[in-house]
Amino acid sequence: MQTRYAGTLASVDEPGVCGAEPRVEVWLPGERWMGVIDEVSDHPERIRLLRAVLVASGFAAPAAGIDPRRLDDEALAAATSSYRLLRIRQVAAAEPLPPRPRPGDRIWWWAAVAGGGLLWHARCHQRQQGT
Repeated sequence: MQTRYAGTLASVDEPGVCGAEPRVEVWLPGERWMGVIDEVSDHPERIRLLRAVLVASGFAAPAAGIDPRRLDDEALAAATSSYRLLRIRQVAAAEPLPPRPRPGDRIWWWAAVAGGGLLWHARCHQRQQGT
């Protein structure tokens, strides 16, 4: 069974959410599994784990004004003092996902529908201004 870590802002995630419903379903590109969330903000290696989570977040950490690759441990600890560190423990065996359709396979449809709606709206607006 695998263990994964995630970070969240305390102000975004209400206190006690982990205790309210700690079970989650994790969907990864090739599998899905059931897990349990534990808060591990007081973990002895909190800074190392949180740095790894922030680096893996891609653009999210720099967008929040945190550069986990350049900050030393003390500066990172100060910048992330309100962050909660969460661990997702796998508790049920992974199930392979069906080859198709998978979650998100047809997400591009939303862009097509929204784009069509914008074109229709612009055309209607253009007709109104022409009369």
